[in-house]
Amino acid sequence: MFSKIMKTFLAGSFIFSLLLISSYGVAQESYSDILSGYIRSGELSEAGKKLETELLQKADPLEDKILWDSLWESDTLPEIKIANALSIIHSLYPEGDPSRWDDVSGFWNPSQVPKSLAAVDAVYVAVLNLLEKPESSAHWLARDLFGALISSSRAKFYFVSQCPSEYIQIRERFESMSIRPPFGRWPDASVQGNLPLANPVMGIISENAAGSRGYFSLDAYGVPSSGGSFAWDREGGKLYRIRLSEGDGGFLSPRWQWRKDVLY
Repeated sequence: MFSKIMKTFLAGSFIFSLLLISSYGVAQESYSDILSGYIRSGELSEAGKKLETELLQKADPLEDKILWDSLWESDTLPEIKIANALSIIHSLYPEGDPSRWDDVSGFWNPSQVPKSLAAVDAVYVAVLNLLEKPESSAHWLARDLFGALISSSRAKFYFVSQCPSEYIQIRERFESMSIRPPFGRWPDASVQGNLPLANPVMGIISENAAGSRGYFSLDAYGVPSSGGSFAWDREGGKLYRIRLSEGDGGFLSPRWQWRKDVLY
């Protein structure tokens, strides 16, 4: 009886040992895969940085506002759009890092285009066009740029969780290439309007009208906030100064004409 019990115990121990060795092998293989993945990510990021340096040299030697205008012109070549967008990114974001979107504020005058929105436009245009290039370094540069943007919780809230329609295209492209952000996965989103996010201030609107229409608020520095001096119509792609009093009058438009199209 004892001999039978021992045989059963030894057989069970042998099977357990085989399972343990097998599990260890799988774990080792998974660890190796993860490690090689991190190494490859680092290599691709370095290749992306090298490509970024090369592209920046192709940017038009123009002021930021003119570079931003070129992003929406049909005759601008995709590679130049990338280069000009990267130039804007390096000009507006501290150290050219989109994760520092919170540090971007102010306007391009005299048309009063909010830099906080134009900075996000530049990231979107760069990423959209980089994903159309065949090189993996371009795809990884796009991943690093957009991954940096969503690492800012406020930028993620205003421009990805509530996104222009082009984000859906970006997310689908990343997913089709099995490219993930630095952490987690590409966020789900609610589409609100299209690019460009930034626009010149084109008129005035009452605070009540802006609130009833669900417009977003920008503060005096052109940054999205809970309340402020400007109303942002995301769906219509328009930007208005909020009228604070009945005597506010018209507002100077980019065409240097006094406008009286006040909305009530």
